Amino acid sequence: AMQAALSDDRETKNKMIGEAKTMMQKAVSLKALPEFKAGCLRQIEAVTLSGGMKHDKPTKAKPLDTTEKAPDRAHMADAVETLDRAHMPDPVEIPDRAHAFEPDAPSAGVKPVPV
Repeated sequence: AMQAALSDDRETKNKMIGEAKTMMQKAVSLKALPEFKAGCLRQIEAVTLSGGMKHDKPTKAKPLDTTEKAPDRAHMADAVETLDRAHMPDPVEIPDRAHAFEPDAPSAGVKPVPV
């Protein structure tokens, strides 16, 4: 019955739901447990609510999205001035002090190396 519901075959689905209800009533009349009847009713309800819900057009639950899309900033060129970068200062050049080391005072017995 679930396969028929998912493939939108209403006649087969309704026929199989009827057969399931008949078999469930027969089992209940033969002293089946109340848990069995509750389980059967849950399955029948699941099959009943399945299928037939495919919508190609916008619905109230999923309306048409008409909002303006945000620009794709990840693929914008760096030369383009954006509002995000307008407030940032120009980059400052940082001197490379690791390679231009000059000691303040020469150590005892060590001659300074010319740079």
